[in-house]
Parts: sequence; structure tokens; C-alpha cells
Amino acid sequence: MEQTHTRFADKSAPIRPQVSVSVLHCRQTASLDPCPVDHIFAVKGQAEAEEMICRVLEDIAHRLYALQVAKATMHLTKLQSQLAGSRRSPRKLA
Repeated sequence: MEQTHTRFADKSAPIRPQVSVSVLHCRQTASLDPCPVDHIFAVKGQAEAEEMICRVLEDIAHRLYALQVAKATMHLTKLQSQLAGSRRSPRKLA
């Protein structure tokens, strides 16, 4: 398979991320089936295929962020309920 590089920076304006970025470290080597990607490029053409794949990756990133927020909210809610429970039943000092 031939590897090509596209300068995505030329196609978009620089932006500052509104949230911190999490780096995911895979324990296994990621392996993608090139057939679907090759098909997208054959059907859509270079520019449209790159745009489409970038949109899909962006959608995945938004979904991962939503999961991170949900997880953080769940931990916060759990912590708040634990704190509320400890206020209701204060410990007696011996």
C-alpha cells in the first residue's frame, strides 16, 4: 500500500482546544482493515474521502469526550452522596 501525506493544516484554521486532550495508550498494535478505506477513496475521491474520514474521527473524539464527562460526573455524584452520608451520621470520637 502506498502511503501519502496530506497537509490538513492548510485546509483548516488553527484553533485552540476547549478541553484537555487525553492520550490513549493501546496495549496492542492497532490494525485497520484497509479495504473499507480504499473503497471510500475509490468512490469519493481524495479530498472528499479525507474530509469524510476526518469527520468520522472527530465524531469518535466527541463521543469519547462525552464518555469522559459522564464518568467524571458519575464520580462527582458518588463523592457528593458519600459526603452527604457522612454529614448525616457523624462519627463519635473515642
